[in-house]
Amino acid sequence: MNHPPTPLAEDFGAPDRSKWMALVEKTLKGQTFDDALITRTPDGVAIQPLYTSGDGAVVARDLRARDAERPWDLRMRAAHPDPRQAAAEIMKDLEGGAASVLLALDPAGVDGVAVGSPQDLAQALNGVLLDLAPVALDAGFLGPKAADWLGGLAKAAPNAPLAFHMDPLTAFAQAGASPGPIESHLISVATVGARLSQTYAKASLVLATGRAAHSSFPELGESAIDKLLDALMVVRGLELPADPELGRTHYTVGLIDGGVAPNVVSPHASAELMFRIVGDGAPIYEALRVVEGLVALEHILEIPAVHLHRVAGFETAVFPYTTDVPVLTRWGRPLLIGPGSIHTAHTDHEHVSIDELRQAVDLYETLAMRLLTTGE
Repeated sequence: MNHPPTPLAEDFGAPDRSKWMALVEKTLKGQTFDDALITRTPDGVAIQPLYTSGDGAVVARDLRARDAERPWDLRMRAAHPDPRQAAAEIMKDLEGGAASVLLALDPAGVDGVAVGSPQDLAQALNGVLLDLAPVALDAGFLGPKAADWLGGLAKAAPNAPLAFHMDPLTAFAQAGASPGPIESHLISVATVGARLSQTYAKASLVLATGRAAHSSFPELGESAIDKLLDALMVVRGLELPADPELGRTHYTVGLIDGGVAPNVVSPHASAELMFRIVGDGAPIYEALRVVEGLVALEHILEIPAVHLHRVAGFETAVFPYTTDVPVLTRWGRPLLIGPGSIHTAHTDHEHVSIDELRQAVDLYETLAMRLLTTGE
């Protein structure tokens, strides 16, 4: 015998938040609502005691490498030995909400996807839009080759946020040996990384890797962040070359990335440093070799320091920033001149004043007439 549902909701009035708040304030007895009932996560998410369909949570995080509309990077690990099956699992996870892919590679198919060629990698990533779903590699000693293969697959998407993550030192530490001298693997990483960096500006190239573990038992893990910090402290104490005219070599640690959660011993970390050199870059790289026991080094790009021609009667100065002059080799004798100040470059108030632009016109004209009349 079927009975119609009892309309219990009709016995109650429409929800009224103001009435609920009045009851809450009476219960709090002087405490503020925010202090008593709202808590915040380490990411800055406010956890409310009551939510309605109109409420939303705003995550205060650095989202430069991610979609601002989707603050969490949900990364799936693909390790099925069969590249075709791995591709099917990847697409299923991406369609189910994952945002990126960690592809573990092992040509033997024991500890990852059996990838031993560009064709195998293409099968494993069949259907993945590389510019939308970031792909990270975990390829051990295969890292440089796999990075080249992934770069080939992404050639139509130069802005793809790829994570090549070449890490021969961790592979060496885990295996206790390497196929051939470990130095040859490091050179291969540097060579491939330098080439890929010219095409994929948003890619991360090298990884400092540890071993993940719950932070309550740190002895079971190996912190990549600790290794990276130790390496950066060593770099801070290095004696770097100087030039009587150009001054000292200096550097900045521009980017640091690593870890997965506050309660996990970090399994990976990376940093990008830029050195302002005053001569040959080889001594810098040689000095940095002291940290190779902690992290893998990658030499991305070198633009040499330059001494430019001086024109009598015009003031000159030394500037520690990069110029395109070294690559403009077919334009005769270069001069570097222009309006504006480097002190405002890359800031939210970068500008060139109208007066400086007008002065630059006069300066260019005077300089051109001098060069034409003197033949310099």
